[in-house]
Amino acid sequence: MSRILKSLLGVFVSLILTSVVQAQQSDVSSQTSVSDSFPRLVRFSGTLPERRGASPAAAAAARVTFSIYEEQAGGAALWSEVQDVRLDTQGRYSVLLGAASSDGLPAELFSTGGARWLGVQIEGRQE
Repeated sequence: MSRILKSLLGVFVSLILTSVVQAQQSDVSSQTSVSDSFPRLVRFSGTLPERRGASPAAAAAARVTFSIYEEQAGGAALWSEVQDVRLDTQGRYSVLLGAASSDGLPAELFSTGGARWLGVQIEGRQE
């Protein structure tokens, strides 16, 4: 499941970066940089299938670590944060990546234009 999420985030980030670069190239007179135009918070949604059908008290929350990598497999995280997510009765959650910091996601993560991969680790389990 986390490989699928990583792949989806990679595509999402690539699309964002492509639109940012095209917007910058089409308006040469603009002095906007990637760091000024990149969204500092990114909405991400997922599901914890093992929490599906659990009692409301057991399914209420989970501690999740989100990490962004340069490579699809292996390597050190370029960025990570821990969030306590609220789950619905189906185990679904939605977060804003970068919300744990007052500055949000660092724009430097995406300044190279390369693909990035999202790792999701739930309560100390394997990513």
